[in-house]
This record gives sequence, structure tokens and C-alpha cells, in this order.
Amino acid sequence: MRLHNPVPGADADPQATVLTSLIGFDQTQTRAGIAFLLALIVEAGSAVGFAIRGAHEGVPPSASTRPSIATPTQHNPRRQASGLRTLEQ
Repeated sequence: MRLHNPVPGADADPQATVLTSLIGFDQTQTRAGIAFLLALIVEAGSAVGFAIRGAHEGVPPSASTRPSIATPTQHNPRRQASGLRTLEQ
């Protein structure tokens, strides 16, 4: 039992059908080209966004203004309370 009857003249991918008729490539190549162009546009938009964000940030902070990375013993009250020697002592 078929639930959907195909409509005469309806294409599964009308964009690829029109572009195939215009440029003369195979429809699978046209679909791959459309997917490639879409991915390229998304990546270019992402790169422009990062460039705008980077330009807005200005000069990156110097090493003296960056927060230092704490060693595990600096923030371990149980180890310090137990009287164990740490590297800083």
C-alpha cells in the first residue's frame, strides 16, 4: 500500500535541478557543490566573527596581568591542616 503518490514534475531537489540545467553538470556534482559552498560560507562567517572579536579586544594582556595558575597544594586546606610539608614551605 502506497501512502504517497509521486506528483508529476516535482523534483526532490529543485535547486540542484535548476543549477544542473544551467551549468550542465551531473546533479550529484551540483548537490556536492551546493554543500561545499554552504560550508565555505559558514566557515568564512566564523572567521570574520573571530576577526571582529579579536579587533575589539585590542592588544592581548601582558604576562604580568594574566592570572597565575595555582598549584594543587595552594588551595588544599586539608593537606595544609594536616601538617604535611608542601613544596612552598
